[in-house]
Amino acid sequence: MRTGFGKGRSLGVVAALAVTTAGFAGSTETFVETFDELPSEGGWTWGAGDTLVEEGGNPGSFFGTATLATFAPQPRTTSAKNQFVGDYRGRGVTSIGVDLQTFAANFGTGERPLSPMLIYDNGTPGDPFDDTAAYFLGPNIPAVGEGWISYDFDVPSQEETLPAGWALLNLGDSGSPANHDWSTVVQNVSRVHFHYGHPEFFFLLQDWQLGMDNVRITAAGEAPEVIYETNDPFGSIFGINGFDVFQNQSVAVRFTPESDFTLADVSLWMWNNDESGTPAPITVSVRTDMIDPKVGSIPSDVILEEWDSEIATKGVFAPELFTFSSVETPALQGGVNYWLVAESDAPALQDPVWAWAANDTGLSTTTAFDTGAWQTAGMGAVPATIVTGFALAGPPADLNGDGVVNGSDLAALLAQWGTDGTADLNDDGVVNGADLAALLASWGSGAE
Repeated sequence: MRTGFGKGRSLGVVAALAVTTAGFAGSTETFVETFDELPSEGGWTWGAGDTLVEEGGNPGSFFGTATLATFAPQPRTTSAKNQFVGDYRGRGVTSIGVDLQTFAANFGTGERPLSPMLIYDNGTPGDPFDDTAAYFLGPNIPAVGEGWISYDFDVPSQEETLPAGWALLNLGDSGSPANHDWSTVVQNVSRVHFHYGHPEFFFLLQDWQLGMDNVRITAAGEAPEVIYETNDPFGSIFGINGFDVFQNQSVAVRFTPESDFTLADVSLWMWNNDESGTPAPITVSVRTDMIDPKVGSIPSDVILEEWDSEIATKGVFAPELFTFSSVETPALQGGVNYWLVAESDAPALQDPVWAWAANDTGLSTTTAFDTGAWQTAGMGAVPATIVTGFALAGPPADLNGDGVVNGSDLAALLAQWGTDGTADLNDDGVVNGADLAALLASWGSGAE
C-alpha cells in the first residue's frame, strides 16, 4: 500500500487523515485504491483483459488492460459492498478521483470528456434496464503520450436537487426521463463508472491500451460515535499487562450497542512480544454472539467483518493503538451482544499482545490451550478497546431508501436472492431466508 485508507478487505492498519472541513462536524477521510493486488477493493474491471502491472504506475503498480476493443472504455466497480458505493449523502462524500493513462488508441482519443457516473440499480443488480445514472462531463481523457493525468470531481452529495453540471440518464432507455432523481441516486450508489466520453454519444469501435491508478473517494461526514470504549493501558498500579494472542490462545471482548449503528472502526491497544524485528501476524474480527449450553455467551462463527494485519515490533510492554476501518459497514443492533476477536498463528514469545485496560473491567474470554474452544466469559481484566459507528437513520431493511420497509424492499430482496447484494441484511455473504425473515420482522418500520 502506498497511500490511503485501506486495501482489499481493509487489509492492514488504517489511519485517518484528519483535516477541518467546513459544513461538517467531523474529519475528512480519503480512501485510495492503489492496486497493489487483485481483486481490488471495488472489484474494478475494464470489462476484459484486466491486468495488474507491477511497475509504471503513479507510482508503483497499476491496473491496466490488454488490448481492449470497445467504443468507450468504462472502468467500473463490480463488488456489491465497497468503499465506492452506498449512501454518499449519509457518508458526506465530497469528491471522487482517479489517475489515468492512455498507452495506445488506434484511432486516437479525440476530444472526449472523462465522465464519472454514479449508478443506482433500483435494487435489481441483475436488471440493467431500470438503472439510473448521474454523470458529469469532465476534462478530456488522456491523449496517447501525455502520461498519467489526475482527475478529481466534486460530488455535491448534500444537495437535494440535481447540482449544476450533473445530468441524469435512464440507462434502459436514454430517450426517456430518468427513473430516479438525484437524491435517490446519491443515497443508493450501486456502481461507479469512469466513462471515456459523453455517456449519451456514440463512438467508433477501436482498440485501447489503458492504465488506471489511485482511484479515490473523499468523505467529510460527521465523526463516528463511540459504541464501546475501555480505558487505555496506561496508569495502572500494576503496570502494563495483557493477553497473549498466539497459536494456542485467541482473545475476545464483548460489547453491546445501546442503539442501532453501522460499524465504523475498531481499535485495539497492542504490542509485539518478538524483539527480533519480525512483525507478528494478527486477524481481527467482529462476530455475533451465541449461547453455548455449557459455557454461556461466547463468540459465534458468524463473522460480520474481518481484517488481516501485522503488529510491528515497537518494544515489549509498549502498546500502541491499532485501528481497523470498516469496509463492509455491518449493521449492529441496539441491545444485541457482539464480540471483537483477535487471533494469531504466531508462536509464543513472538506473538501480538492485547493490552489490558488500566483500572477497568469488562466481559472477555479466551480459548483453552488444549481444545481451542472458547471458555466461560467473565468480568475482570479487559482488553483495551474502542469500537465506533454511525447511528442508523432508518431500518437496514429499507433497501430503496424511501423511509419505510414495504413491498418495494421485498421485491428488491427477492431480486437479489442467492447473491451477496445490499439485501444481505445479516452480512453472512448471501441473500437468503435469514434476510427475508429480518425484512419481514421490520415490515412497516421507518414510516413517519
